[in-house]
Amino acid sequence: MLWLPILMGVGTLALDRLTKLIVHKEMRLGQSIPIIKNIFHITFQTNDGAAFSLLSGRILFLIVATLLIIAALVAYIIVKKPKSKIFGIAVSLMISGAVGNLLDRLFLGYVVDFLDMCIINFPVFNVADMCVVIGAALFCIYIFKCTDESL
Repeated sequence: MLWLPILMGVGTLALDRLTKLIVHKEMRLGQSIPIIKNIFHITFQTNDGAAFSLLSGRILFLIVATLLIIAALVAYIIVKKPKSKIFGIAVSLMISGAVGNLLDRLFLGYVVDFLDMCIINFPVFNVADMCVVIGAALFCIYIFKCTDESL
């Protein structure tokens, strides 16, 4: 049961790292490549803050906060040993996303973003961001569906 979340976490982290590496190496900052013109582009941007550039320039704070969140999630798993598949997948996605952006902050001083949904004028994001959001949504589903005893 633990293998699926672990494999999913490793796989999504690897996908995040690979895509960011390609964008960082092959594109110049600000460059945009239309995949579906005016709908979806690959656009190389950087972000030295959190989501929507919140806390811009507060890299040390974001690194420490991310490490604390990862530690809390891992501690919860170790102490409670939850059996739910949805919980395992949710936490694995959140941890892999957090680690993906943490590595950018540690080694680059900013996060590489490149997925650009131009049609809705949404901020540019990356695979790690998707993992955190999907993981958090699954975590909410888990919390609303489980009983108090399973927490």
